[in-house]
Amino acid sequence: MQVMSLPMNKDNLFTSGISLSPQDLILYEHTLKDLIQEFLPFESYSLYFPKPPKGQFRAKLEARYNADEAQLMLPLRLRGRDLCYFIARGVELEAPEALPPYLEALAACSLEKILLYKSSITDRLTGMATREYFMSKLNKELDLIQNC
Repeated sequence: MQVMSLPMNKDNLFTSGISLSPQDLILYEHTLKDLIQEFLPFESYSLYFPKPPKGQFRAKLEARYNADEAQLMLPLRLRGRDLCYFIARGVELEAPEALPPYLEALAACSLEKILLYKSSITDRLTGMATREYFMSKLNKELDLIQNC
């Protein structure tokens, strides 16, 4: 008996057409902060969306650490696409030359978690919120109105 193997697409998540936009990063900013704070302790943070140089579509982002100011500019990159900088203040890196590539990889994992969440609440065909997500948000808002 011959067993047929079907080709598996391990990257189904990435072929759905759902991605993270700058607006998504702002929407999920607090989640992103919490995910990054799990592996990088910091006192304060901000997101920075640099303008690309003239004639380029996107700015090329690189990790930068300023030990004097205890500030790390961590590029947020998903699937090879530079999105923005996560600027963490109050950061002490013991190995400032070696750690940034690992921190970038961990930040990419954080972005993938957010992308998984967004994929779970987004209809692949329409790109709009799923019925379940919409109804849960509607019920929450109705409860808030009734409890005023």
